[in-house]
Amino acid sequence: MGPRVFPIVAASSCSGRGRQVTHASSGDAFQRSGDTWSRQERWGCGCPTGDVYTMVYEPKTSPLRVRLCENGAMDMCEALCQQTLAWNLSGPLKEAGATDVVFVD
Repeated sequence: MGPRVFPIVAASSCSGRGRQVTHASSGDAFQRSGDTWSRQERWGCGCPTGDVYTMVYEPKTSPLRVRLCENGAMDMCEALCQQTLAWNLSGPLKEAGATDVVFVD
């Protein structure tokens, strides 16, 4: 099974999408393959009612400024999954004229 894909949205914060789980030093926790960033994550995953994880990016920033948000209320069951999650940032990178991302506080 490949990585699970969660949404990518333009925003300057995690407001309305849960708590921010990445910070300026979080880049090392991600693996890059082309324009896709991925990482291992553990969460309830038993009965999702929406997207638990969302990658938000600040449009037209170079390097592209990103944050990972987690909304645990979207999955209150405790099946406990561990899976690789992935975000393909090729669209936002192209839009920004950027070639890299930076995780921000």
